[in-house]
Amino acid sequence: MWRILLLGVVTAQQPSASPTAAEVLAQAIEGTSVHEFRGYYKREHSLTRPYQGAGMEIPFWNIQGSSMVTSQQVRLTADEQSRQGAIWNMQPVWSRDWEFQVSFKVTGSTGDLFGDGFAIWYVSEPNQMGPVFGGKDYFRGLGVFLDTYSNHNGPHSHAHPYISAMVSDGSLHYDHDKDGTHTQLGGEHTGCEAKFRNKEHETQVLVRYVGDTLSIFTDIAGKFEWKLCLSVNNVQLPTGYYFGISAATGDLSDNHDIIGVKMFEQEFAHVDRVGEGDRKDVVPRAEFYAAPRDHVDSPPPSKLGWFGTIVLVIVGIVVVVGVLGFGIYLLLSGLGSPNMPHMQIYVDELEKARKEVFTTEVQSFHLVRHTFKAIQTRRAHAARRTSLHLSSMTNECRCNRWVVSIQKAFESDQFENHYRKAIQSITPEDFGDVAKKQHREDALQCIIGRLLLRHATHLFTGTPWSEIEFARTAKGKPYLVNPANTTFGLNVTHQGDYVGFASSCTSKVGVDLMRLDKERAGKTADEYINSMAKSASPDELRTMRGQPTEAMKMTMFYRYWCLKEAYLKATGDGILDDLSRVNFQVNMSDRYRPGCFVTSTTVLLDEKLQDQWIFEETFADANHAAAVCKEKALPRGCIFRKDPEAKMFFSKVPFESLLEHAVVLNPLPGDGLEAYEEFIKKPRKTF
Repeated sequence: MWRILLLGVVTAQQPSASPTAAEVLAQAIEGTSVHEFRGYYKREHSLTRPYQGAGMEIPFWNIQGSSMVTSQQVRLTADEQSRQGAIWNMQPVWSRDWEFQVSFKVTGSTGDLFGDGFAIWYVSEPNQMGPVFGGKDYFRGLGVFLDTYSNHNGPHSHAHPYISAMVSDGSLHYDHDKDGTHTQLGGEHTGCEAKFRNKEHETQVLVRYVGDTLSIFTDIAGKFEWKLCLSVNNVQLPTGYYFGISAATGDLSDNHDIIGVKMFEQEFAHVDRVGEGDRKDVVPRAEFYAAPRDHVDSPPPSKLGWFGTIVLVIVGIVVVVGVLGFGIYLLLSGLGSPNMPHMQIYVDELEKARKEVFTTEVQSFHLVRHTFKAIQTRRAHAARRTSLHLSSMTNECRCNRWVVSIQKAFESDQFENHYRKAIQSITPEDFGDVAKKQHREDALQCIIGRLLLRHATHLFTGTPWSEIEFARTAKGKPYLVNPANTTFGLNVTHQGDYVGFASSCTSKVGVDLMRLDKERAGKTADEYINSMAKSASPDELRTMRGQPTEAMKMTMFYRYWCLKEAYLKATGDGILDDLSRVNFQVNMSDRYRPGCFVTSTTVLLDEKLQDQWIFEETFADANHAAAVCKEKALPRGCIFRKDPEAKMFFSKVPFESLLEHAVVLNPLPGDGLEAYEEFIKKPRKTF
């Protein structure tokens, strides 16, 4: 399974200490959704289906060895002996802090013999094949290993498949016979068992390097939430290295398939160290690795199994029948002798015995074969029951918070291709709404809003893109028609640079974004607040006017407005005739600023507490406030029910990721070229 190899270590155990900021961030990821993205998506380091270069070419990636590319996956090795395959990203990574997410499947024999596994690399030299899961030994950088077969007969404290890691400066040897335990990052117990083989769903792993802390998370059970595998601090990795994934088989084999890869640059405030030079010149190293253990030579693996047992039964039958037959032949050859008149009786008895033995052996053979088939059937049924059970648990929590940046979408050098695919992936009715927009930003926001709803529904329910149907209430709120009888809620909003999305495990949810530097026609804060006074309660007006600065007054105004919009969307009321009836009670001791997560706010309607609602207040960035309103009646599987202190911040999602599962619903002339040309004729807004 996965293993990360460590470089230049001096101690076998990590000392106990207060967690670093990076470790705290890593711990906060456990239990979050695999669809919740952090940081900035880096297309040049990612792989997203469909692979239009199907065959042997993918942009930014080099294909090596036995690897084969299809539209839906990259197969590093087939289930055949002695295969090696790899894919290498050809762009150096200049991000100091990053996340690397891999979706994969490993499949093969249902028996106990399979191998060998695959590795994820961040190394100085790409395109290097070798003996370490298809990659080079004595590498310089990081290796994460998903090892499926145990070669070590010593005192392992874990079973396989197993995930571990290693960092090397180029001087360390990865010993396959010891499963790499003598150079294992973080010590003997720093890793995790992960039964990822033969899953019907995609399995995922997240390698995170932020603040010199290396963390690995997995989603093996298909619950779409991250589980911490390992976390080690004081790991030094330079910039300018290359990502790669390799796999290998030997006498044992498996299919090793890569479904997708996503890389995100992370933001982290580093404290400069005295004498620290250019990050690209850092020597890969870490402070902790496993203590050496004695190695016990491995005997050749037994390949007996059920097939071998059956073969032995057949051989036994042949031997028994042959011996008896030869004895009968010898006896029959002396039947004419006058000195052996009693022999006929003996031969008759022997022949009878032979027939009984033969019949018994044949029955035994059929019994073994029947038992073997029965066991295979029971295993298949058990696997199916397990799969169905896991399927019923999939997406139990459907709470997500996403934002898509309009500016980032425009800046992509693939924007035209993305737009042309997007405009054909919405319905003709939605396309008509887009065509009515006067500015490019408004048109793109409209498209992204439709894509977000459809993309989330597909992820949550598995419903094919083309079968998803939405309708709108009389007040304009979208709701799902197909699939029917869903229990989760979806809502979108847009303002400034962002389109926002929120979902909840309950059907009622509302979200709103507010740009804090929004143009106010030259009015002072007091003038602007007075012009909107009919939309605020007396308590809210006093709070806004009581702020000491212009900026703080406007921030409070936008905060209230954001809360009211989210509340009205969640209730489905749209617009009330008198918004002053809605009175928000804000705890001013809770700091409201970028990075906050405030849940103490309550609401009164006609001076009656509406305690069925929860409000989340946070920021998409320093200039965009966000509010989410949702019901309190959360199901057992919801992350907020499991952990009332859970904080779900808005994740930045790239425009192109919304097209990952999209199909054409609205075919347009020239594959959308004419629509794109009309789009770029629209004037731009200024942000």
